[in-house]
Amino acid sequence: MATGWLGVDWKTPEYSKSKINLAGDAIKNSDFSKMDEKTALSILSNWRSAHAYPMQIFYGTAKRYARNSLVAQRLKRLDSITAKLQRYPTMRLSRMQDLGGCRIIVDSIQDLEKVRLKYKNSRMRHTLIREDDYIANPKPDGYRGVHMVYSFRSRMPDSPYNELSIEVQIRTSVQHLWATAIETLSLPLKSNLKAGLGDKRVLRYMELIAALMAEKEGTPIGVHAPGSIEAIRSELRTFSDIDIISILQAYRVTVKNIEQRYKSGYCLLIIDLEERSVLIHPYKQSEFEEATGAYLYWEQVKRETTNAVLVSVSGVIKLRKAYPNYFADVSDFIDVCSELLGQR
Repeated sequence: MATGWLGVDWKTPEYSKSKINLAGDAIKNSDFSKMDEKTALSILSNWRSAHAYPMQIFYGTAKRYARNSLVAQRLKRLDSITAKLQRYPTMRLSRMQDLGGCRIIVDSIQDLEKVRLKYKNSRMRHTLIREDDYIANPKPDGYRGVHMVYSFRSRMPDSPYNELSIEVQIRTSVQHLWATAIETLSLPLKSNLKAGLGDKRVLRYMELIAALMAEKEGTPIGVHAPGSIEAIRSELRTFSDIDIISILQAYRVTVKNIEQRYKSGYCLLIIDLEERSVLIHPYKQSEFEEATGAYLYWEQVKRETTNAVLVSVSGVIKLRKAYPNYFADVSDFIDVCSELLGQR
């Protein structure tokens, strides 16, 4: 554990890569014959938490590079880690590149390119090891954005954080509406649509909506979409029996904590899928260890009926904008869809 900057007792990696991978394999396969579940989760939690310090460094950089934009940071959820390990058989936990991530949400494609160029032209010590342009080449499900993965490098050559990977995501506000709407839609449908699971027709509908949004922003509509906007709208009309907008409008959650308590630092957001409620647990920056402990606790309690994420943004208004899926807030997405479909 490293004590210091911002008064935080930052976690450091405590286990070898082989033990981290053994824990990841046990969790991925639900096979605890070689390592018990409690130990495996403890190792995973430590490895994930160790990314918080370099993530905080990148969070500060993102706020400088995108001063008028929404910037957030998060430690990857346990269920997302597990799903990714299961989707990619050769993936090892020690090499997962997005355990710590910063998200930048800008107003336009032009703003996105400006921020990306600031990173590309930067003289930062950290090494860009991967860049995925999901705008020029959208994911098959319709997701768009730019992802840049950096290998962290401290001023201290013997820092325990050196070579930890941090992912920077840059999206436009329209792309962000789509990405968070598909996560919200996953709740009432009880499917991980983000991972490509669930009703194939619902997934196709959202892919076509993403193509219309791309056309609106002047970016490629993707190779899996029909070649014209009218053809896309024509195909969307064949989904009249799937009223996605009504499903989203009907899904509501109750906020069960006083939002104004959250000013800065960390915030644990917990959706209770059975009660349709969201719990908000704020933590000061100096309470990081308590926050990560609570994060792991909630990920293990009622794992099938709760969804938790540990995030950091500057205030409750930005919290809602960065994570509208945790508040089932899809009003802006619905407005954009109505406009694109000629319903307003």
